[in-house]
Amino acid sequence: MTTPIDAMPPGPELDAMVAERVMGWAPVNGSIAFGPGTCKNVAFWLDNENRRVNPGEFHPSTDIADAWRVVEAMARAPFYERDFSLSRVDAARVTVKVSFGLHETVTATTAQHAIALAALKAAADVRGREG
Repeated sequence: MTTPIDAMPPGPELDAMVAERVMGWAPVNGSIAFGPGTCKNVAFWLDNENRRVNPGEFHPSTDIADAWRVVEAMARAPFYERDFSLSRVDAARVTVKVSFGLHETVTATTAQHAIALAALKAAADVRGREG
């Protein structure tokens, strides 16, 4: 199913939503994760081990290393299924097939963008099932 998340471009807003909604990091001095088009400033996040993460240090929608951090974190979480595949559709598109509870395909122009979108959609799906 297509959602507003599918239309999000790579960049700080998507990265912030992934940090808060997928990684579970707590925002300090504000929250960004209200939804597409509602970005607010945040000073930094506290990760799950209470380490400070600055917004300029986490770019899962544009940095493949950070995107893999997201995949690894989701694979460790008990509430996501663990199927994940990545394939190139053609020269312009990458498809990520994810079953992190989602059972959908997300397509974007880069692997890291597709991973960020898929992770955010899976997190929204889990939150929707929780109530």
